[in-house]
Amino acid sequence: LWAGAFLSSVGTWIQDVALSWIIHSRMGDPFYLGLRSFAQEVPLLAFMLLGGAVADRIDRRLILLASQWFQMAMAVLLGVLYLTDRLGIGAIVLVAFATGLMQSQSAPTYQAVITSLVPKDRIANAVALNSLQFNLSRSIGPPIAAALLVALGAAWCFVINAFSFLAVVVALLLIRIPALTGPPKTHQGVASSLKEGLAYVRKAPDIAMIVGLAGALSFFVFPLTTFLPVVADEVLGSG
Repeated sequence: LWAGAFLSSVGTWIQDVALSWIIHSRMGDPFYLGLRSFAQEVPLLAFMLLGGAVADRIDRRLILLASQWFQMAMAVLLGVLYLTDRLGIGAIVLVAFATGLMQSQSAPTYQAVITSLVPKDRIANAVALNSLQFNLSRSIGPPIAAALLVALGAAWCFVINAFSFLAVVVALLLIRIPALTGPPKTHQGVASSLKEGLAYVRKAPDIAMIVGLAGALSFFVFPLTTFLPVVADEVLGSG
């Protein structure tokens, strides 16, 4: 699962860089870079808590498989629109929003699966390894995207991302995901689960501090990468 997630994440970063450069080179206005990023992130902000509650009630393998096939279809759609010269900002924003909506369910489900695959005394190791693959992919993916953009063009970035989702599909079909168990999760309402989770965060100062720090970084720091095409083109003049 680690290898599959890593390859898929590399593919996602490859497409993300290509798409950002397409938006900048065609639209010429940084606003559209921010709009595309906002369209993908706002569903995560709005629905990820709900997605975590749903992950405790529905077959997690089914959720993750559906997510991979859907995101693959979105990558293929972007590639086809680009090759037919019909890839406008409207389609990009709609695909970004739909992808974010799917990820608001798949992201918490994936995190739940990771912690369920290992013994309790190994959860910290599993979480660390998962963070490693995410950060490693965001270091490797963009340079690969740059080389592909120069040598082969943006279309190949969409193709590679589409195929990268197969790595996770294969992994999910090969591994055994523990079945959902326990009366509290199956009989408690979604709203009650959300309230219980938020109440737990409020009562645990360490958890609240970590959540607050992660939120601050996500809001103020990570969006910097959204505007790197502008920095590369207009500040560094490097194309």
